[in-house]
Amino acid sequence: MPVKRVRDYKGHAKKKLSEAFPAIVGVLIERAKEGSLTHAKFLFEIGGVKDEHQSRGGQKRHPSLAKILLKELAERGEKAAGVEGPEHEEAQQHGPKAADRRSEDKE
Repeated sequence: MPVKRVRDYKGHAKKKLSEAFPAIVGVLIERAKEGSLTHAKFLFEIGGVKDEHQSRGGQKRHPSLAKILLKELAERGEKAAGVEGPEHEEAQQHGPKAADRRSEDKE
C-alpha cells in the first residue's frame, strides 16, 4: 500500500497531536500522581495555572494550605503540651527547629 505524502507538515502534526492529546494528558496525569514533579509542573503550565497565578500579581496573597496546616498543627501541639514563653514565640516566628536549637545551646 503506497504511503500518502504529507504536504502540510505542521497541519498534519497538529491533527495527529489533537487526536492523541487526551491519551497523552492521561499519561502525564498518572506520572504526576506517582510523584513526578516534572510531569506535574508541565501539566500546570499547559493548563494555564502558572499564567493564572502570575496574573494575580498585585492581589493580596493568601497563605498556602501547607502554611495553614502547619500553623494549626503547631497550635494544637502547643495546647496539648502547654507550651508558652520565649521558645513558643521563637517557634511561631522561625519554626520549631529554631527553638529546639536554642534550647540545645543552653545545655
